[in-house]
Amino acid sequence: MSSHGPLAYLGVRVDGPVWHSRLGHPSSPILKFLLSTNKLSIAGTKTCTNFTCYSCPLGKSVKLPFQSSLSVTHAPLALIHSDVWSSSNKSVSGFQYYVLFVDNFSRYSWIFPMRLKSEVFSLYVKFKTLVENLFSTKIKALQTDGGGEYTSHIFHNFLVTHGIDHRISYPRHPEQNGLAERKHRHIVDTGLTLLAHASMPLAYWAEAMHTAVYLINRLPSKVLGLQSPSQILLHKEPNFAFLKIFGCACFPYLRPYNTNKLHLRSVKCVFLGYSLDHQGYRCLNLITNRVFLSRHVIFDEHCFPFQETKGPHAPISSSSSTDSAPPLQIFGSSRHSSPSATSRVRPSTTHSMVTRAQTGVRKPNPKYANHAFLASTNDLVEPTCFSQANKFQEWRTAMGEEFNAFQRAGTWVLVPPKPTLNVLPNKWVFRIK
Repeated sequence: MSSHGPLAYLGVRVDGPVWHSRLGHPSSPILKFLLSTNKLSIAGTKTCTNFTCYSCPLGKSVKLPFQSSLSVTHAPLALIHSDVWSSSNKSVSGFQYYVLFVDNFSRYSWIFPMRLKSEVFSLYVKFKTLVENLFSTKIKALQTDGGGEYTSHIFHNFLVTHGIDHRISYPRHPEQNGLAERKHRHIVDTGLTLLAHASMPLAYWAEAMHTAVYLINRLPSKVLGLQSPSQILLHKEPNFAFLKIFGCACFPYLRPYNTNKLHLRSVKCVFLGYSLDHQGYRCLNLITNRVFLSRHVIFDEHCFPFQETKGPHAPISSSSSTDSAPPLQIFGSSRHSSPSATSRVRPSTTHSMVTRAQTGVRKPNPKYANHAFLASTNDLVEPTCFSQANKFQEWRTAMGEEFNAFQRAGTWVLVPPKPTLNVLPNKWVFRIK
């Protein structure tokens, strides 16, 4: 009681929306529970929760659930899923992206590493020609996101010309391109695991991803009833006896590459995966940074050369780049169309050519017998070929400076050779000015 006499408080009944606002905008089930237990005095029926609150979507908006895809294909190439994956680290060959193509029917996957996203169109044309020729059928539909590499005029016109239905997901809706996104995760998870197991730098991610796809295409899948994509698409059992541990030590047969009968028949290399163009293995010589393609290889699957320099189970460095691993040089193949066999040239003051002196051949080449006096004089003369100039430090320095100047000026751009075009020859010309 107060000094002014007794007071009485009257509880005013209010409707559901007011209680909803008073309680901090709870969900409908919570509000219904409070009303049903008579804990709130409400005007009207206790089930008055059928109203719209315009503040809730502003503060609590979430994605709506996606329905399971009802798209079913009954033949190869009826629907192809595609997407581009990017890496924060350039690969040892200068790649920063790869484009993925997945057949919806068999879940068989193809990846092509890229330096630029603009390469997607040319790689799709190459992929289309390859698979349509292999399986004697046409691509019916292509499912992609709305990235500019897929929505350019040249890409759109190409699809229209060939009657291919282009299905595009909504912007920032990766779930609508879910098959490609899940395949990305499977490939990247497998590739990173391969690198971690062998303690290899991240600069070799392109080789690891290629190996991951090679293995995934041969592993059973629950989606396919425990069959592998290669069984569904190629109708043949995978050869598991051919598989070896990625990054382990290997000894390829190198006698065909030797220029001297007394050279060793092999050298310790690192297993870099499988050749897509040959029935063989890719072996990296860490000393010369050459990749040899060979079928005759002996493996030591308990030894990992990269672990010998880092220690066992050393974590792969997130700062690895092409600076820590020189560009690869592919030996043993006459085919240069494979993206994995592309190498990047770096400016250097020394030439990468294997000279006779480097291989232990001391006998002069009869072709240059008339110029043998150049090797025994210190006078600076004008050489007629690279092998002569390479014997003098002055000419090697001059060649390095000239090559670096061309690189800084962007004189040329390396592109894959085309069988329809003739490659012009070139040579060094040496002049004293």
